[in-house]
Amino acid sequence: MQRGGKIPRFAITAAFMAASGMAAIADSLPPIHLVDDRMQAIGEPLELCFQLELKTDCRRISPGETVHAPDAFHGVRIEGESYGPVRLRREALPAQADGSFRIPVPRKALLHLEAGSRKDPLTVSLYDPQDPTFREPTFRAQLQPGNSEVKVPAGEFIASLTQARDAPDLQRLSAQPAARVRLTYRSRQGWSLLARCRDAASLQPVGRAEVQVTETIGYGQPEWSIAKVNSGADGLVLFSGLGSTMTSLAVRHPDFISSEVRGLTASPGTFTFREVDLGLGGRLNVHVTVHGRPLTGARCQIFSLAPNTPDPREPYRQLWEGSVNQQGLCRSDRLAQGVYKLRVQIPDSTSRFNRWVTVPEAQDVEVDVALAPTRVSGVVRRGGKPSAGYSVEALMIDSAKPKGAFGDVFADAISDEEGQYELTLWTPGWYSLHVRSASKIPAASHKELLTDGDEEKRMDFDLEATAFRGVVVDEAKRPVPGSRVVLRWQGVMLAEADAEGRFEIDVEGEGTGTLFATKAGYRDSETIEVLVEKDVSITPVTLVLKRKGTVRGRVLSANGDPLANAWIGSAGVSLERGPFLFSATRSGPDGSFEVDVPPGPPRVFISGPACPLSWFDLPATAERDGDDSERPTSLRCPGLPAALELTLVDSKGKPLPHAGIILRRQGMIVPQKVLTTHSNLLGLASDTDGAGHLVLAGLAPGDYELFLNVLCSESTIAAGSRRGYITTVSLPALQTTELQLTLPGLP
Repeated sequence: MQRGGKIPRFAITAAFMAASGMAAIADSLPPIHLVDDRMQAIGEPLELCFQLELKTDCRRISPGETVHAPDAFHGVRIEGESYGPVRLRREALPAQADGSFRIPVPRKALLHLEAGSRKDPLTVSLYDPQDPTFREPTFRAQLQPGNSEVKVPAGEFIASLTQARDAPDLQRLSAQPAARVRLTYRSRQGWSLLARCRDAASLQPVGRAEVQVTETIGYGQPEWSIAKVNSGADGLVLFSGLGSTMTSLAVRHPDFISSEVRGLTASPGTFTFREVDLGLGGRLNVHVTVHGRPLTGARCQIFSLAPNTPDPREPYRQLWEGSVNQQGLCRSDRLAQGVYKLRVQIPDSTSRFNRWVTVPEAQDVEVDVALAPTRVSGVVRRGGKPSAGYSVEALMIDSAKPKGAFGDVFADAISDEEGQYELTLWTPGWYSLHVRSASKIPAASHKELLTDGDEEKRMDFDLEATAFRGVVVDEAKRPVPGSRVVLRWQGVMLAEADAEGRFEIDVEGEGTGTLFATKAGYRDSETIEVLVEKDVSITPVTLVLKRKGTVRGRVLSANGDPLANAWIGSAGVSLERGPFLFSATRSGPDGSFEVDVPPGPPRVFISGPACPLSWFDLPATAERDGDDSERPTSLRCPGLPAALELTLVDSKGKPLPHAGIILRRQGMIVPQKVLTTHSNLLGLASDTDGAGHLVLAGLAPGDYELFLNVLCSESTIAAGSRRGYITTVSLPALQTTELQLTLPGLP
């Protein structure tokens, strides 16, 4: 600019030309016409925001003002005091024939809240029922005390009404444009739950599903039903004011497999959202006949393949049981796609039929069980004399048995005083017969039998007259009942001492072996070398167990009450393994316990009802010779638990399943087996599910470092390696902390 403030003529011309060009460009862009839900003009100002590449361009539009869309934008949002809000992506804009856009902005409804007398503000949050996460509301407003009305968008919503730290009151809201609608707010304690039932194949919502929410305590305690509702057409169910720390959902629908979701929790005063995917699965139609006639009265049972039960004698979890009807058919409930064990229990008999079957998705499987009984009988002799009390078991040699499955006993019988036994094999096949002593120790090598059905077979067993006998005692010569005796003899044989400490193990042939006893709380006995010679009797032996180093204590709740049935695990440390679970026990009715500990300062982890997972360093107890006079140490649990709800995905957003977490707090590493046991006691999984989701509940509050177990171990963490470290999180008491972590570079 020149002195005197004069502008050169060429500058004025350039400015005029630029302004004229900008106006021409604006006029060439398509106009936007805003109307209400009746397609009438809107008579109040509106705020209109265009979402551009890197910013949002907002402007206030007066009634009747013409608006031109920018040349490049991704979406638009429009709202006024009595209209909207409307959110549209550019591709969803309703273009007219002339290229202009006409956008209806519905009138708002007037929501009246019946909330009674209140001193705190009331927050109204509205969510679209199709919202995939329910994290950000479509609309939010706060009503001060004395105010009971607010203008809200028209449409179908899930309303969350919250006041102070009360649980959100979840309700459905249907509001027509310019209508007056009412909701009644109910004050509740705790937290709330919103869940959506979906078809696992199509991911479409499933309505009319029966959803039951139960209180989950864990540690073998019963679960209590809180409420039961049916899902709406959008698949949603709403539960407000859950007072329990943790809950589970059981979902049933006649067209889908029953589903269960465990470990649902949230911080007081909040709500959590969970999707439940329902599969179609398939059914088993089992036809059971004997010589072509229905075998009514037989029982059909279906077991899952995964060994997920605490009883090692039955390593499968029973999923269903039913009776064979008059037509010889038993039809199972829906089962998830997979491999299952079918068992048919023969009426009035110890015999049974077992078969592994595969259930495809959305198909029924026909299984024909045509029974043709074969009677097998014989005599069990020992040293040429009939021997009573021996068990004869028949197992089918099944090449179709899945990997990891156990052999199944099809029939068994006990020899009588004359050594005779009799059992029935109800289906043709190739069997292996085994003889076991009364202590369940194998007493002879097996014999094989092939049957075509409807036969009489004889199978005698002549056992050698050799047996290892003895007694297990402690240092004071007192019997140690329940101790285990291990014989290494042509393999490993195990026996359990009876109430008087006595044991007996049958053997065949000649040779040498070793024998020792073991029991929790004791050091293993000295190993004895044993020799078996023909026609030479074996002298009974005495095995002596010495007490190990142990610690005694008493578990108390935060208020000082004895805590029964708490789990106590002692920890050891080694260079190869790092921190590890050494031994475990349960507290008695008065909260007392005694647990084995390794050498060094004893440390125990405790998990129990009303006891978040925590650890204590204890004074060592000397190995004792029977003196139990010392006073146990009292351990008081933290009063309030914390929880972590974790979702793990890779750099492409794909869930990371079957991954576990190793925790470290204040330098203390929680061994994986301790955390796994704690989770299982609560009825929770210890690894992420198919959605990469994992809940760690019942933790002591504090700051935790999280490590991914697929990349590290306790020993590498203890050695100072940071490999596998993913984050540090603070877990407040009575709060559920939600984390979604993206983990790039995973193998």
